[in-house]
Amino acid sequence: MAVYELSVGSKVDSLILNIHEDSFQKMAEILQSSDVPQITFLERELNLPTFLRPNSKWFYWGFGSVFESTKIVQDDFLSIECPLPRVVKRPPGYELAVARGLRKKFWDQRMVDYEVWNNEVSWDFARSISASLSLVFRCLNELDLPSSRGEPENSPRKQLLAINMQTQPDNNSISATLGRSLLLWLDQQQEDSKHPTVATVMKKAHEYMMAVPEFPRDDQYGVWFRGNRKMNLSCPGDRSGLNPMDYDLTESGYELYPHNVDTIAQQLTLLMGLAALSDEAKKNITI
Repeated sequence: MAVYELSVGSKVDSLILNIHEDSFQKMAEILQSSDVPQITFLERELNLPTFLRPNSKWFYWGFGSVFESTKIVQDDFLSIECPLPRVVKRPPGYELAVARGLRKKFWDQRMVDYEVWNNEVSWDFARSISASLSLVFRCLNELDLPSSRGEPENSPRKQLLAINMQTQPDNNSISATLGRSLLLWLDQQQEDSKHPTVATVMKKAHEYMMAVPEFPRDDQYGVWFRGNRKMNLSCPGDRSGLNPMDYDLTESGYELYPHNVDTIAQQLTLLMGLAALSDEAKKNITI
């Protein structure tokens, strides 16, 4: 039985984290303690708003209440929604230009003003989101994940992957452990191919956060299926992304480690890519 699952929000502006009720309760008990060193450290080092503890009577929690727990329970899983941050402020007229399909023309006409708009950047909310997710994944990953001990073939919902995140003043990274069930899905993917849906989600997520007036190339987003269950995930940057830690893969799963992933925008773009990958895999795996 899975401890948690990732999914992409309906408008690609949020991450959905589905957590098994029992696991959520165990995590909440840990986080409700008045003495959680990691919370104290993150609040102090990143100057974060107070961490609001999760409980059954209040649905908003996290650093700055970034999480919303819904009342919807499906197969004993609770759904937690986490918004993506808007890091770059949008200039007047930007949203209308996007709606009309004139986004690139809008920026071309305003390049003389770009330096002004580029200074309208705030990472405060992004840090709150990244730190909240880092803390939650750390707690959940300590609950004996099936991906780390193998899982019965008849598990009703599979632990496809596990996420590790770091949120620090100068290092905002991410890594992932791919479970056995996800490897079986990777077996079905054509060698040396990509997945357009995953790339689209990552591009939309990054554009939502950063407005992206510099227009990264489309090939900077997405997943590359290399055959033999191997995959790489890429995001805007200097050959930035997630790569297998060891190319001598095992039957039980393997780890993806970051390369040149430093910013929260890169971190969350890759996380959304992993969520999109999970959504696609679940369509072809018995849940």
